[in-house]
Amino acid sequence: MKVVEVVAALRTEAAICDALAELAERFGHAAVRTLDTPGFVVNHAGRGYGTEGLKILAEGICSPSVLDVVLRDACGFKLGPCELLDLTGLDVSHPVMESIYHQYYEEPRFRPQVLTRRMQEGGLLGRKRGHGFYRYVDGSQERPPTAARPSAALFPGRAVRCLFASPGLEESWRESACAAFFTEGVDVYLVRDSVGLIAQRVLAHVVNVACAIAEQRIASPLDIDRAVKLGLGYPMGPLVWGDAIGASNLRRILDGLIASTGDPRYRATAWLGRRAALGLSLTHAD
Repeated sequence: MKVVEVVAALRTEAAICDALAELAERFGHAAVRTLDTPGFVVNHAGRGYGTEGLKILAEGICSPSVLDVVLRDACGFKLGPCELLDLTGLDVSHPVMESIYHQYYEEPRFRPQVLTRRMQEGGLLGRKRGHGFYRYVDGSQERPPTAARPSAALFPGRAVRCLFASPGLEESWRESACAAFFTEGVDVYLVRDSVGLIAQRVLAHVVNVACAIAEQRIASPLDIDRAVKLGLGYPMGPLVWGDAIGASNLRRILDGLIASTGDPRYRATAWLGRRAALGLSLTHAD
């Protein structure tokens, strides 16, 4: 990894952190400064992606493979959340999710899901055991067929169209919709109706968690984006990504989610709300 988190405890002298950051840079790593808080920067910021992906699965919106391909191919993440959890192993990932959730006194934004606890208890840990969200043969993931195009493989970078079906929509209309949106080179996925859809609610949650880190002054906006890009491999830092989407757009997405679900996990941070109201970049530090 090319990122090193330099953690300042309550009584750490500034000169110590300066020396550690200089040492990390001499070794060829990017040094980011963070306060001594649960998850520091990288693991803290990573709570947005996986936990919201698991929430979508818990709501029965789509299968793990469709969730992964939408977030990987439509948003540019290197791995979908289920692929990532299979890679790290649920014996590692689920306890971390629970630990950060409890260390922040049951902050709803970090709430884990029962699904991964059951999988952990059942030994479906991921690649290391040959079975998690996917099956693995000789270390290689078995790719499931798509629902809308059974012969299609899930290729990174492919165009994606995700259709959300109302619960009352007749089956014939579902088939007609898939046919209407299908073109060569485009993968079409039909999923269940979802408040906030998939990509936009996950991205809004990722950006909002990063805004909370900035709001608490755990790290600077610049260091948050550097740490996440280098530590998690996101296509861009979450705050810069939020600027690309638009702070006002993100605020509307989050407000819509909380109005529809009543779940406080979607409450917008003051950092996001203020910058949306003032027309400032999410990377703008106070």
